[in-house]
Amino acid sequence: MSEIVLILGAGTSAEAGAPLMKDFLKTADRLRERNEVAGFKEDFDLVSGLIDDLQNAHSKAQLELENIESVFATLEMGQLTGRLLARSTEQIERLLVAAKRVITVTLERSLTFPLTQAGPTPSDYHDCFGELIRVLNREPGKPRCSIITFNYDLAIDFALHHNSVKFDYGLQGKLKPQHTPLLKLHGSLNWLYCSECGWIEPLDLQPFLRARGTTGGKFILDVGSAALPAIAEKRRHCGKPVEDVPLIVPPTWNKVAYSGRFGTVWAHAARELSTATRIFVSGFSLVETDLFLKYLYTVGSTGGPRLRRFCVYDPDPEVHRRFSELLGPGVAPNYSPQPLNFSNAVPCIAVELDLGDDIVKRVTPGYPRT
Repeated sequence: MSEIVLILGAGTSAEAGAPLMKDFLKTADRLRERNEVAGFKEDFDLVSGLIDDLQNAHSKAQLELENIESVFATLEMGQLTGRLLARSTEQIERLLVAAKRVITVTLERSLTFPLTQAGPTPSDYHDCFGELIRVLNREPGKPRCSIITFNYDLAIDFALHHNSVKFDYGLQGKLKPQHTPLLKLHGSLNWLYCSECGWIEPLDLQPFLRARGTTGGKFILDVGSAALPAIAEKRRHCGKPVEDVPLIVPPTWNKVAYSGRFGTVWAHAARELSTATRIFVSGFSLVETDLFLKYLYTVGSTGGPRLRRFCVYDPDPEVHRRFSELLGPGVAPNYSPQPLNFSNAVPCIAVELDLGDDIVKRVTPGYPRT
Protein backbone atom coordinates (compact mmCIF):
# COMPACT_ATOMS: atom_id res chain seq x y z
CA MET A 1 0.00 0.00 0.00
CA SER A 2 1.22 3.46 -0.92
CA GLU A 3 1.80 6.74 0.86
CA ILE A 4 1.15 8.74 -2.35
CA VAL A 5 -2.00 8.31 -4.44
CA LEU A 6 -2.60 9.98 -7.79
CA ILE A 7 -6.23 10.24 -8.92
CA LEU A 8 -6.58 10.89 -12.65
CA GLY A 9 -9.48 11.59 -15.00
CA ALA A 10 -10.20 12.19 -18.68
CA GLY A 11 -8.59 15.65 -18.57
CA THR A 12 -5.17 14.01 -18.32
CA SER A 13 -5.53 12.87 -21.95
CA ALA A 14 -7.21 15.98 -23.34
CA GLU A 15 -3.97 17.80 -24.14
CA ALA A 16 -2.92 14.83 -26.27
CA GLY A 17 -6.11 14.95 -28.33
CA ALA A 18 -8.66 12.83 -26.46
CA PRO A 19 -12.07 14.54 -26.27
CA LEU A 20 -13.67 15.26 -22.92
CA MET A 21 -16.96 13.46 -22.45
CA LYS A 22 -19.00 16.64 -23.01
CA ASP A 23 -17.40 17.00 -26.47
CA PHE A 24 -17.16 13.31 -27.23
CA LEU A 25 -20.10 12.93 -29.59
CA LYS A 26 -19.09 15.98 -31.64
CA THR A 27 -15.72 14.34 -32.17
CA ALA A 28 -17.38 11.02 -33.00
CA ASP A 29 -19.62 12.73 -35.56
CA ARG A 30 -16.62 14.38 -37.23
CA LEU A 31 -14.84 11.04 -37.49
CA ARG A 32 -17.96 9.44 -38.99
CA GLU A 33 -18.41 12.26 -41.52
CA ARG A 34 -14.77 11.93 -42.60
CA ASN A 35 -15.06 8.13 -42.91
CA GLU A 36 -12.36 7.65 -40.26
CA VAL A 37 -14.15 5.00 -38.22
CA ALA A 38 -12.69 1.95 -39.99
CA GLY A 39 -15.31 -0.83 -40.14
CA PHE A 40 -17.50 0.58 -37.37
CA LYS A 41 -19.77 2.93 -39.31
CA GLU A 42 -22.86 0.86 -38.47
CA ASP A 43 -22.12 1.28 -34.75
CA PHE A 44 -21.72 5.03 -35.13
CA ASP A 45 -24.95 5.21 -37.15
CA LEU A 46 -26.87 3.22 -34.52
CA VAL A 47 -25.77 5.47 -31.67
CA SER A 48 -26.41 8.63 -33.70
CA GLY A 49 -29.89 7.39 -34.60
CA LEU A 50 -30.70 6.66 -30.95
CA ILE A 51 -29.64 10.17 -29.92
CA ASP A 52 -31.83 11.69 -32.64
CA ASP A 53 -34.80 9.66 -31.43
CA LEU A 54 -34.16 10.57 -27.79
CA GLN A 55 -34.02 14.25 -28.68
CA ASN A 56 -37.28 14.04 -30.60
CA ALA A 57 -39.16 11.89 -28.09
CA HIS A 58 -38.26 13.30 -24.68
CA SER A 59 -39.94 16.54 -23.78
CA LYS A 60 -40.60 15.27 -20.25
CA ALA A 61 -36.98 14.86 -19.13
CA GLN A 62 -33.62 16.56 -19.42
CA LEU A 63 -30.94 14.30 -20.87
CA GLU A 64 -27.39 15.46 -21.53
CA LEU A 65 -27.31 13.92 -24.99
CA GLU A 66 -24.06 15.61 -26.00
CA ASN A 67 -22.29 13.49 -23.40
CA ILE A 68 -21.56 9.93 -24.55
CA GLU A 69 -21.52 8.63 -20.98
CA SER A 70 -25.05 9.97 -20.42
CA VAL A 71 -26.15 8.06 -23.51
CA PHE A 72 -24.25 5.00 -22.25
CA ALA A 73 -26.03 5.29 -18.88
CA THR A 74 -29.44 5.66 -20.57
CA LEU A 75 -28.79 2.47 -22.49
CA GLU A 76 -27.90 0.67 -19.27
CA MET A 77 -31.16 1.80 -17.69
CA GLY A 78 -32.95 0.59 -20.83
CA GLN A 79 -31.25 -2.79 -20.47
CA LEU A 80 -32.23 -2.97 -16.79
CA THR A 81 -35.89 -2.07 -17.35
CA GLY A 82 -36.36 -3.51 -20.83
CA ARG A 83 -37.70 -0.13 -22.02
CA LEU A 84 -36.06 2.34 -24.38
CA LEU A 85 -38.32 4.02 -26.90
CA ALA A 86 -39.51 1.30 -29.28
CA ARG A 87 -36.32 -0.77 -29.10
CA SER A 88 -36.53 -4.47 -28.34
CA THR A 89 -34.32 -6.13 -25.72
CA GLU A 90 -32.09 -7.41 -28.51
CA GLN A 91 -31.82 -3.95 -30.05
CA ILE A 92 -30.88 -2.42 -26.68
CA GLU A 93 -28.15 -5.04 -26.25
CA ARG A 94 -26.87 -4.24 -29.75
CA LEU A 95 -26.89 -0.52 -28.96
CA LEU A 96 -24.82 -1.09 -25.81
CA VAL A 97 -22.19 -2.86 -27.89
CA ALA A 98 -22.32 -0.04 -30.44
CA ALA A 99 -21.84 2.59 -27.71
CA LYS A 100 -18.74 0.78 -26.42
CA ARG A 101 -17.34 0.60 -29.96
CA VAL A 102 -18.03 4.31 -30.55
CA ILE A 103 -16.16 5.15 -27.32
CA THR A 104 -13.29 2.84 -28.23
CA VAL A 105 -12.84 4.00 -31.81
CA THR A 106 -13.26 7.71 -31.01
CA LEU A 107 -10.66 7.58 -28.24
CA GLU A 108 -8.19 5.61 -30.33
CA ARG A 109 -8.54 7.81 -33.43
CA SER A 110 -8.29 11.02 -31.38
CA LEU A 111 -5.52 10.09 -28.96
CA THR A 112 -2.64 9.52 -31.35
CA PHE A 113 1.02 9.25 -30.36
CA PRO A 114 4.24 10.61 -31.89
CA LEU A 115 5.97 8.23 -34.28
CA THR A 116 9.78 8.44 -34.29
CA GLN A 117 12.48 6.38 -36.00
CA ALA A 118 12.68 4.32 -32.82
CA GLY A 119 8.93 3.66 -32.96
CA PRO A 120 5.88 5.14 -31.25
CA THR A 121 6.34 7.18 -28.07
CA PRO A 122 3.95 8.70 -25.54
CA SER A 123 3.15 12.39 -25.74
CA ASP A 124 5.83 14.52 -24.08
CA TYR A 125 3.83 15.27 -20.95
CA HIS A 126 2.64 11.68 -20.55
CA ASP A 127 6.26 10.59 -20.87
CA CYS A 128 7.16 13.05 -18.10
CA PHE A 129 4.49 11.46 -15.94
CA GLY A 130 5.92 8.00 -16.62
CA GLU A 131 9.35 9.28 -15.59
CA LEU A 132 7.89 10.73 -12.38
CA ILE A 133 6.39 7.36 -11.44
CA ARG A 134 9.64 5.60 -12.31
CA VAL A 135 11.53 7.89 -9.94
CA LEU A 136 8.99 7.54 -7.14
CA ASN A 137 8.87 3.74 -7.32
CA ARG A 138 12.44 2.91 -8.25
CA GLU A 139 13.58 1.86 -4.78
CA PRO A 140 13.26 -1.82 -3.80
CA GLY A 141 10.30 -2.70 -1.65
CA LYS A 142 6.70 -1.60 -1.88
CA PRO A 143 5.90 1.23 -4.31
CA ARG A 144 5.62 4.69 -2.74
CA CYS A 145 2.99 5.73 -5.27
CA SER A 146 -0.18 4.21 -6.73
CA ILE A 147 -2.47 5.46 -9.49
CA ILE A 148 -6.27 5.48 -9.45
CA THR A 149 -7.73 6.45 -12.80
CA PHE A 150 -11.20 6.76 -14.33
CA ASN A 151 -9.84 6.72 -17.89
CA TYR A 152 -10.62 4.06 -20.46
CA ASP A 153 -7.72 5.03 -22.71
CA LEU A 154 -4.17 3.67 -22.70
CA ALA A 155 -2.11 6.87 -22.51
CA ILE A 156 -0.94 6.32 -18.91
CA ASP A 157 -0.42 2.60 -19.50
CA PHE A 158 1.77 3.40 -22.52
CA ALA A 159 3.75 6.04 -20.60
CA LEU A 160 4.53 3.60 -17.78
CA HIS A 161 5.50 0.88 -20.26
CA HIS A 162 7.74 3.32 -22.16
CA ASN A 163 9.55 4.23 -18.92
CA SER A 164 10.03 0.56 -17.95
CA VAL A 165 7.62 0.84 -15.02
CA LYS A 166 6.00 -2.50 -14.25
CA PHE A 167 2.37 -2.04 -13.28
CA ASP A 168 -0.52 -4.10 -11.98
CA TYR A 169 -4.17 -3.41 -12.80
CA GLY A 170 -5.29 -4.93 -9.50
CA LEU A 171 -7.53 -7.54 -11.09
CA GLN A 172 -6.30 -10.26 -8.70
CA GLY A 173 -6.57 -10.62 -4.94
CA LYS A 174 -3.03 -9.43 -4.31
CA LEU A 175 -1.00 -6.77 -6.08
CA LYS A 176 2.25 -7.97 -7.60
CA PRO A 177 5.37 -7.02 -5.60
CA GLN A 178 7.53 -4.29 -7.16
CA HIS A 179 4.67 -3.27 -9.48
CA THR A 180 2.99 0.13 -9.52
CA PRO A 181 -0.76 -0.20 -8.87
CA LEU A 182 -2.64 1.19 -11.90
CA LEU A 183 -6.25 0.87 -10.80
CA LYS A 184 -8.64 1.66 -13.67
CA LEU A 185 -12.00 1.94 -11.94
CA HIS A 186 -14.11 2.18 -15.11
CA GLY A 187 -12.29 -0.44 -17.17
CA SER A 188 -9.81 -0.23 -20.01
CA LEU A 189 -9.60 -0.49 -23.79
CA ASN A 190 -7.22 -3.46 -23.48
CA TRP A 191 -9.33 -5.60 -21.12
CA LEU A 192 -10.71 -8.79 -22.63
CA TYR A 193 -13.55 -10.38 -20.64
CA CYS A 194 -16.13 -13.13 -20.33
CA SER A 195 -19.65 -11.85 -19.64
CA GLU A 196 -20.63 -15.24 -18.22
CA CYS A 197 -18.31 -15.39 -15.20
CA GLY A 198 -16.53 -12.02 -14.98
CA TRP A 199 -13.09 -13.34 -16.01
CA ILE A 200 -10.83 -10.50 -17.24
CA GLU A 201 -7.55 -10.67 -19.13
CA PRO A 202 -5.61 -7.46 -19.76
CA LEU A 203 -3.73 -7.49 -23.05
CA ASP A 204 -0.06 -6.57 -22.80
CA LEU A 205 0.74 -3.50 -24.91
CA GLN A 206 4.16 -4.60 -26.18
CA PRO A 207 2.98 -6.72 -29.15
CA PHE A 208 0.83 -3.83 -30.44
CA LEU A 209 3.45 -1.07 -30.30
CA ARG A 210 4.31 -1.29 -33.96
CA ALA A 211 3.86 1.32 -36.66
CA ARG A 212 0.95 -0.41 -38.38
CA GLY A 213 -1.73 2.07 -37.34
CA THR A 214 -0.44 5.46 -38.45
CA THR A 215 -1.95 8.69 -39.68
CA GLY A 216 0.13 11.68 -40.77
CA GLY A 217 3.20 10.53 -38.86
CA LYS A 218 1.15 9.66 -35.79
CA PHE A 219 0.65 6.25 -34.22
CA ILE A 220 -2.79 4.84 -33.40
CA LEU A 221 -2.75 2.39 -30.51
CA ASP A 222 -5.82 0.50 -31.72
CA VAL A 223 -5.80 -2.32 -29.19
CA GLY A 224 -9.52 -2.02 -28.38
CA SER A 225 -10.86 -1.74 -31.92
CA ALA A 226 -8.46 -4.00 -33.84
CA ALA A 227 -6.27 -6.25 -31.69
CA LEU A 228 -8.80 -7.18 -29.00
CA PRO A 229 -11.62 -8.20 -31.40
CA ALA A 230 -9.16 -10.29 -33.42
CA ILE A 231 -8.03 -12.11 -30.29
CA ALA A 232 -11.61 -12.49 -28.99
CA GLU A 233 -12.62 -14.20 -32.23
CA LYS A 234 -10.35 -17.13 -31.37
CA ARG A 235 -10.86 -17.27 -27.59
CA ARG A 236 -13.52 -19.07 -25.57
CA HIS A 237 -14.33 -18.98 -21.88
CA CYS A 238 -17.12 -20.77 -19.99
CA GLY A 239 -17.77 -22.66 -23.20
CA LYS A 240 -18.65 -19.55 -25.23
CA PRO A 241 -16.80 -16.84 -27.18
CA VAL A 242 -15.43 -13.99 -25.08
CA GLU A 243 -16.70 -10.45 -25.69
CA ASP A 244 -15.24 -8.66 -28.71
CA VAL A 245 -15.52 -5.20 -27.12
CA PRO A 246 -13.36 -3.91 -24.25
CA LEU A 247 -14.63 -4.01 -20.67
CA ILE A 248 -15.67 -0.40 -19.95
CA VAL A 249 -18.48 0.95 -17.79
CA PRO A 250 -20.14 4.39 -17.56
CA PRO A 251 -19.58 6.62 -14.50
CA THR A 252 -23.11 6.26 -13.16
CA TRP A 253 -25.20 4.96 -10.28
CA ASN A 254 -25.27 1.41 -11.65
CA LYS A 255 -21.93 0.23 -10.23
CA VAL A 256 -23.39 -2.75 -8.34
CA ALA A 257 -24.02 -4.56 -11.62
CA TYR A 258 -20.24 -4.57 -12.20
CA SER A 259 -19.09 -5.44 -8.69
CA GLY A 260 -18.36 -9.03 -9.68
CA ARG A 261 -15.85 -7.86 -12.28
CA PHE A 262 -14.49 -4.70 -10.69
CA GLY A 263 -14.86 -5.44 -6.97
CA THR A 264 -11.22 -6.44 -6.56
CA VAL A 265 -9.97 -3.29 -8.32
CA TRP A 266 -12.22 -1.08 -6.19
CA ALA A 267 -11.08 -2.85 -3.00
CA HIS A 268 -7.44 -2.22 -3.93
CA ALA A 269 -8.25 1.46 -4.54
CA ALA A 270 -9.89 1.78 -1.12
CA ARG A 271 -6.85 0.20 0.53
CA GLU A 272 -4.46 2.54 -1.29
CA LEU A 273 -6.50 5.53 -0.12
CA SER A 274 -6.46 4.21 3.44
CA THR A 275 -2.66 4.51 3.67
CA ALA A 276 -2.20 7.70 1.66
CA THR A 277 -0.60 10.70 3.34
CA ARG A 278 -0.62 12.72 0.12
CA ILE A 279 -3.23 12.69 -2.64
CA PHE A 280 -2.89 14.46 -5.98
CA VAL A 281 -5.85 14.84 -8.35
CA SER A 282 -5.72 15.96 -11.98
CA GLY A 283 -8.11 15.86 -14.93
CA PHE A 284 -11.02 14.61 -12.82
CA SER A 285 -14.00 16.95 -12.48
CA LEU A 286 -15.97 15.07 -9.75
CA VAL A 287 -19.27 15.49 -11.57
CA GLU A 288 -22.45 15.22 -9.50
CA THR A 289 -23.79 12.38 -11.67
CA ASP A 290 -20.99 10.09 -10.50
CA LEU A 291 -20.63 10.03 -6.72
CA PHE A 292 -18.50 6.87 -6.81
CA LEU A 293 -15.24 8.62 -5.87
CA LYS A 294 -16.98 10.47 -3.03
CA TYR A 295 -18.03 7.27 -1.32
CA LEU A 296 -14.87 5.36 -2.26
CA TYR A 297 -12.82 8.16 -0.73
CA THR A 298 -15.05 8.26 2.36
CA VAL A 299 -14.73 4.51 2.94
CA GLY A 300 -11.08 4.27 1.96
CA SER A 301 -9.82 7.24 3.97
CA THR A 302 -11.55 6.27 7.24
CA GLY A 303 -8.87 5.83 9.87
CA GLY A 304 -5.31 5.40 8.67
CA PRO A 305 -2.55 8.03 8.82
CA ARG A 306 -3.08 11.77 8.80
CA LEU A 307 -3.56 13.18 5.30
CA ARG A 308 -0.83 15.79 5.02
CA ARG A 309 -1.66 17.11 1.55
CA PHE A 310 -4.59 17.01 -0.89
CA CYS A 311 -3.82 18.83 -4.15
CA VAL A 312 -6.27 19.30 -7.01
CA TYR A 313 -4.89 20.51 -10.34
CA ASP A 314 -7.60 21.83 -12.65
CA PRO A 315 -8.18 25.12 -14.53
CA ASP A 316 -11.88 25.13 -13.54
CA PRO A 317 -12.66 26.77 -10.16
CA GLU A 318 -15.94 24.83 -10.05
CA VAL A 319 -13.93 21.62 -9.76
CA HIS A 320 -12.02 23.10 -6.83
CA ARG A 321 -15.33 23.93 -5.13
CA ARG A 322 -16.62 20.37 -5.53
CA PHE A 323 -13.51 18.91 -3.95
CA SER A 324 -13.58 21.41 -1.09
CA GLU A 325 -17.11 20.20 -0.30
CA LEU A 326 -15.92 16.59 -0.41
CA LEU A 327 -13.16 16.99 2.17
CA GLY A 328 -13.72 16.86 5.90
CA PRO A 329 -12.57 19.52 8.38
CA GLY A 330 -9.45 17.57 9.25
CA VAL A 331 -8.21 17.73 5.65
CA ALA A 332 -9.41 21.22 4.70
CA PRO A 333 -6.30 23.03 6.04
CA ASN A 334 -4.12 20.82 3.81
CA TYR A 335 -6.25 21.25 0.69
CA SER A 336 -4.43 22.96 -2.18
CA PRO A 337 -6.44 23.78 -5.34
CA GLN A 338 -4.26 24.93 -8.22
CA PRO A 339 -5.48 26.19 -11.65
CA LEU A 340 -3.24 23.93 -13.73
CA ASN A 341 -3.77 21.33 -16.42
CA PHE A 342 -2.11 17.92 -16.22
CA SER A 343 1.06 18.78 -18.17
CA ASN A 344 1.85 21.58 -15.73
CA ALA A 345 0.74 19.52 -12.75
CA VAL A 346 3.39 16.82 -13.27
CA PRO A 347 6.43 18.99 -12.36
CA CYS A 348 4.41 20.63 -9.59
CA ILE A 349 3.85 17.22 -8.02
CA ALA A 350 7.63 16.67 -8.11
CA VAL A 351 8.07 20.00 -6.32
CA GLU A 352 5.43 19.10 -3.72
CA LEU A 353 7.27 15.85 -3.03
CA ASP A 354 10.61 17.67 -2.75
CA LEU A 355 12.29 15.44 -5.37
CA GLY A 356 14.96 18.01 -6.23
CA ASP A 357 15.63 20.38 -9.11
CA ASP A 358 17.11 17.73 -11.39
CA ILE A 359 14.01 15.53 -11.19
CA VAL A 360 11.69 18.54 -11.56
CA LYS A 361 13.46 19.47 -14.79
CA ARG A 362 13.30 15.91 -16.11
CA VAL A 363 9.53 15.73 -15.60
CA THR A 364 8.85 19.16 -17.11
CA PRO A 365 7.43 18.89 -20.66
CA GLY A 366 9.79 20.31 -23.25
CA TYR A 367 12.89 19.81 -21.11
CA PRO A 368 15.36 17.35 -22.71
CA ARG A 369 15.66 14.10 -20.73
CA THR A 370 18.71 11.89 -20.98
